[in-house]
Formats: sequence, C-alpha cells, structure tokens
Amino acid sequence: MLAQPLQMNEIADHLKEHECIAEYKYDGVRVQLHKKGKDVELFSRRLEKIGRSFPEILQAGKRLPEELVLDGELLAVKDDRPLHFTLLQRRLRRKKPDETLIQEIPVEYNVFDILYLNGKELTSLQYLERRKILESILKENVGIRLAPIFEVEGEEKVRALFEESIGLGYEGLMLKDVAGPYQLGSRGYLWVKLKRPLTTLTVVVTAVEWGHGKRSGLLSDYTFAVRDEEGRLLNIGKAYSGLTDEEIKYYTNLFKNLAVGELPTGYRVRPEIVLEVAFNSIQKSTRHESGFALRFPRIERMRPDLSVNDIDTIDIVKKIYESQEVKPE
Repeated sequence: MLAQPLQMNEIADHLKEHECIAEYKYDGVRVQLHKKGKDVELFSRRLEKIGRSFPEILQAGKRLPEELVLDGELLAVKDDRPLHFTLLQRRLRRKKPDETLIQEIPVEYNVFDILYLNGKELTSLQYLERRKILESILKENVGIRLAPIFEVEGEEKVRALFEESIGLGYEGLMLKDVAGPYQLGSRGYLWVKLKRPLTTLTVVVTAVEWGHGKRSGLLSDYTFAVRDEEGRLLNIGKAYSGLTDEEIKYYTNLFKNLAVGELPTGYRVRPEIVLEVAFNSIQKSTRHESGFALRFPRIERMRPDLSVNDIDTIDIVKKIYESQEVKPE
C-alpha cells in the first residue's frame, strides 16, 4: 500500500473527509518481514530478498512468536537518530556484512502494519483493528520497533507533528485513515504523506551518456523521466553530478547490461534504475515531451529499493511548477 503526496495547504480539506492518525515518515527502505516457523526473510518493494544484508533483523524476527507478514521501514540509526540514507545503501549492497560494518551502521526495523497472522489475511480489516493486533504481538524486541502513532485533532496538531518529525531527523509525516483497509499495491488517499517542501523528484533513468575528462570511459550523464497517468515515461532532464566516482563505476556496469539501443554518445536503457534528483526550479520546455525541464538538476541519491512504478508523475511536476513564485518559461 502506497501513500499519496499531500501539500500542507490541503491538510484541512483532507481531515474533513478522513479521520486519521499520524506517524512519522521515515527516510529508509520499505520492507516486509515474512516469518513462517523458524524461517524469516525480508523483502524490498521490488520483492527482492534482502535479509542477508541485515542478519541482525533476521535474528530479531526469529524471536517473534507468530507466523506473520509485517510491513515497515528499515532505517540506519545511531543514538536514536536516523543516519543518512547513503549509509543504509552501503548495508544494502553488502550481501554478507561483517561485524565491523554491522556495528558501524546499525539498523532498526520500524513496523507500522501487519498483513497476515497465523493463517489469516488481515488486509480487509480496518487500520485500527490491524494496529491493535500488531500491538498485541510486537513486544519489546531489539532491532524491531513498533512505529509510534499520534492522535490528530486538527490541522494545527498535524503541522506541529510535522515539525516535530523534521526536528527528529525524519522525512515528514504520514496520515492514515483509521477505517481504511490495507490495499495491496495501490496508491490512494487512505494513506497520505506530508514531506519537506518539494525540492526533489523520484525519477527513472531512460538514457546514459559517456562522461568527459576524468570520467571518460564511464557512463556518468543520466537522462531521466517521470510518468503520466497511463504509465508512459516523459523525459524531464539530465543530471551528471551528485555521485561518487565509485558509484559511477558501479552503475556504468549496470547500465551496460540494461542497454536497449545505441545513441551517438551512449545508450538508451531499460527503465529500471530509480534515483532522486534535486533541482533549483522547474521551467517549461519544448525540448522534452513532458513540456517541462528541471533547472540545475543534481543526483541526490540512488533508490535501488524502488521500481519504475514508484516514480513521481507529471501531475506532481505541474504542481511544483504552479507553486513557484517565479515560473520560468
């Protein structure tokens, strides 16, 4: 189940239609934990098995007394503060982390929902019913943490919780309809997310080009796209800064295997590599089919946990453009 983005000026209207609770919005990797008997595994949103990268969470999962499926967010955390997402990526890439890395980048699994318990599917239950079940089975467990929730009386409370979340180092706030079922794979207004003012977009790479100078021989320039309502990919810019030399070497090999056609300066690639790009503003453009272009885009981080179905839409791009005080043509 995925959340719909919500702007701060839309909170009051949303609360008129939905009775909600609030959760912190974590800046980690969305993960399901599956337990059956003594077997425990972690699955990413792309349904990839990632448990080997986090043996301490698998071990914690074995202490759970039930056969179940949990939904939550994996975070790198130290001294009760979230660490930068790039550190979590280091853990993701290491299939067999040694004890030094585990101690250097500790992780915790923040659980916020339960989908299945002892042969019974729970997705059709209302959110608060699922939450009560989750609270009853998830006791103190080092490494696995019950995500806290907060009552929401109105817009002022939401804004205060949002600021509190940002102050704790999280990404924003989630609002969840207390009566909502768990809708597998769908995005809607039963769950909405409030994030810092939109300065990044989640996009997918559609083409790559060879770099110059010290990056000669490396695929370092990435053309990227958002999607429309039909799922068509619409290019919106190109970025070539933000990654380390080590990361560029790693992704050069990946992109060579994803090539589907040659360009004069690189390749068209299968849309499988997702990233977040930061930018100064959005302007209208006749160069791209999307009708827009990002000004001064730079790669904020790679998102190996996401797929093309998770990228932002052209509607979000339009909203950001319209919200700008100055709208470059």
